[in-house]
Amino acid sequence: MKFAEFKQDSGAQRKMLIFGAVVLGATGWLILPSFSGHKDAAPVVLAVARGRTVTHAAVNPPPVPPTAPGVVAAAAPVIPGVISAVTPPPAALPDPFAPVLGRWQGSMQTPARGICNLVLTVRENKTERPFEGYSTLSCVPGMMAILAQASKDGGRNISPAEMMERVSKLSTPTSATFAGQAQDGAIEFKSIDNIGVVENKNNCTMLSMTVREFADGISVKWHEAEGGNCHGGEMVMTRR
Repeated sequence: MKFAEFKQDSGAQRKMLIFGAVVLGATGWLILPSFSGHKDAAPVVLAVARGRTVTHAAVNPPPVPPTAPGVVAAAAPVIPGVISAVTPPPAALPDPFAPVLGRWQGSMQTPARGICNLVLTVRENKTERPFEGYSTLSCVPGMMAILAQASKDGGRNISPAEMMERVSKLSTPTSATFAGQAQDGAIEFKSIDNIGVVENKNNCTMLSMTVREFADGISVKWHEAEGGNCHGGEMVMTRR
């Protein structure tokens, strides 16, 4: 086709434009990645629709900056001498009467009742009363006391069997229960009940008792109902 004819043929001109656009698009697809610096840049896509050339430039979205790592809160520094906000409760104070609690024993010599042995148990009772006590007292008369009693009987001779009987009667143990309250650093006991008290001058009714700490043991002072050889007593006791 001659150039004059080509200028007059609009259809040929349109085809030539489309062909040129395709060539330019192909050339851009080859050259554009090297200029843009991105090897993965999308090429220019050409679409022909109804005789019109449409160019779609695919543009890569800008790279997303990396997310900053989460910042972990550092633990509060520990400063020497500074008390923590959470303070533990204070330790319970020791019980001042704890050394008095337990089972105790002691003995003493009395002129009228001989050797008296006392066993005492001291306990806490928080539901009804602060303290409770249990005592057992037994006295064994000496030989001189038995002979003195025989002289009062007219000075007659006493058979061994009668002597043993008298010793048994005079040494019959008695027991008592107590309720106690703390007072002036000691436990003041009042008797609730007496057990084993019989009609003889050596078996006595306990009325009250004072117990306090004494070195590694306790000191005990008790009062009895007056009568016969009953006058109370006191001693130092050790753990049984």
